[in-house]
Amino acid sequence: MKAIKLIHNPSAGEEEHSERQLIKTIEEEGYTCQYSSSKEDNWTQTITESTDLLVIAGGDGTVRSVAKELVINRSIPASIPLTVLPCGTANNIAKTLGAIGNSEDIIQSWKQREIQSFDVGLVDGLNESEFFLEAFGCGLFPRLMQVMKTLEKPDKPEEELNFALTVLYELVMDAEARDCIVKVDGNDHSGKYILVEVMNIRSIGPNLALAPYSEFGDGWFELICISEEEKEAFGKYILSLCDGSEKTFPFPSIRGHNFDIRWDGPHVHTDDEVLENIPEVTLKIEMQKGYLKVLA
Repeated sequence: MKAIKLIHNPSAGEEEHSERQLIKTIEEEGYTCQYSSSKEDNWTQTITESTDLLVIAGGDGTVRSVAKELVINRSIPASIPLTVLPCGTANNIAKTLGAIGNSEDIIQSWKQREIQSFDVGLVDGLNESEFFLEAFGCGLFPRLMQVMKTLEKPDKPEEELNFALTVLYELVMDAEARDCIVKVDGNDHSGKYILVEVMNIRSIGPNLALAPYSEFGDGWFELICISEEEKEAFGKYILSLCDGSEKTFPFPSIRGHNFDIRWDGPHVHTDDEVLENIPEVTLKIEMQKGYLKVLA
């Protein structure tokens, strides 16, 4: 029998994602389950050596907050594997781990899944230590995050995703390219861009698959840059997602392990967090290959 530590965002999801229902479903599969709300300050103190699996019930933001305790604060041993019960809107990380469907089906699938390694990106040069599971980027996506916070969003997750894509399209059409110094493993790829993203998984934001062939534990990041000249084609791609005629992302990526980036602008993010007061320095992004363990 495996000992499950359930870390739950109580404000996320619907009835099947309630504390009581999740515990019940997990224990019915033969696991023991210890519960903590992600809103509690001291939930990390309940992790013991007997914990076999961390289960995060929430969206991408909740997953990141738990991962921060393993990667940055190191209040939890990184050797303890984690998995996700998706309760958010985009659920990019859950989908990356194959956690798709209702909670009961996902929990039942745990016995057939295996522990795998998950790469992590560390960002050096900021005022505080930063990391990413999904992506680090500049330009359009942090701008989209800022704008979405000011808008009234649809209630249904699928409608919110489509709404976010519509807003993104408008931002693409209005975007002005900025200078960006970019080096990938020492090779220069600098230019003027509206979007620069270092991807660790396939999708970010509203399920936008900028790196459709990326694998979370393959030891590579993928750099995607969109220039002023590519703006119209990128906008057409966003529209194709809105009308359901989705195609594979048509822009190339550059694979690498270590990145040097200096962005001439205010909009920078790690995962779903917009970074403020960015110092005017070259930021260094370093891969920590296989740092986390995940059930996938």
